[in-house]
Amino acid sequence: MTRRALLGAAGGAALLAVAGCNPFSSAGKTLTVTEEAPPPTTPLLGLVFKTKLHVQHLQAAIRVDKRDRALLTILLSDRQAHLAALQTEYARSIGRATPQSTAVPTTGVTVPSDPDEVMGVIRGDAGQAQNMFTDAMSTAPRYQAELFASIAACMATHRAVLA
Repeated sequence: MTRRALLGAAGGAALLAVAGCNPFSSAGKTLTVTEEAPPPTTPLLGLVFKTKLHVQHLQAAIRVDKRDRALLTILLSDRQAHLAALQTEYARSIGRATPQSTAVPTTGVTVPSDPDEVMGVIRGDAGQAQNMFTDAMSTAPRYQAELFASIAACMATHRAVLA
């Protein structure tokens, strides 16, 4: 046996030992499952919270930006409709008849006082929302995917209007 073959065999044996494999053991391993697999995760709750935040941004923007108030009010009504639909779907998915609360607190969120900066914040929210809803479609059940697609399309129109 050559030195190269001996070192190769020793290295292979060391690798098996480090990996916890014993090729000479006759004992089989028994795998016992004691818990059920967790339910698949859904991004729905995160989307509800992010939509609430965007509604709060729009409400604060309407208070601050008198120049674009009419446009922001239209966008706010769309986002509030999205929030209501998401909350209803979340309540349905966890077995409740109606959502807990559809009210969104109007305090605690601030936006810049400059109208151009306000529009930048709202454009950023629309882009973020479009990306989030588009990403969420791939793992969502069919009905939720249709809802997410509808909201993502609406966010695309918001981005076009805000551009």
